[in-house]
Amino acid sequence: MEEDERQNANVHLEVHRDTCTETPEKAYAIADGYRQATGRILRMNVDHSHPAIIKHLRPADFAGRLLDRPELLQHGNLLHCRPFNGHHCQIPVTDSEGGFTREFLDYLPFVEAAFACWLEGPRPHNVLWVVPELGPVASGYGISTWPPVWEDCIVAMGEMRKAWERVGVNPAG
Repeated sequence: MEEDERQNANVHLEVHRDTCTETPEKAYAIADGYRQATGRILRMNVDHSHPAIIKHLRPADFAGRLLDRPELLQHGNLLHCRPFNGHHCQIPVTDSEGGFTREFLDYLPFVEAAFACWLEGPRPHNVLWVVPELGPVASGYGISTWPPVWEDCIVAMGEMRKAWERVGVNPAG
């Protein structure tokens, strides 16, 4: 973070499975230690899909459990939005009939809650960089019978723009 400040690089610690930030408890311990050592809030890039599957959360619990430390989301300006449920860190967006999957519809209220949470904070640089992320089958994120991830990602991005608008922000401005 000191080097980040020297270079104005906008560095964030990413929350991800199979790392030191895998569980909320581990990520929060790092953030708390950083705050204790520096007096500042650690910038984190949260991919909420990973703690959601570690904790096997239900959609009704996503916002309450994953946004329980709002300052960690609010002091950064990067957010991964990988559609997930409590057992799969990536779920398909569309179904075989051209509609949305039930799982994606269950996920969208969380996206809206995450955007609203960030907007309630200090809004660093007044920009939130959102990655509507879907990994390829080869990486282990997708399943061979799911729709193509690129097309699903484009659809997800459109729905995330609508979620951004619902919380009161025009995505172009």
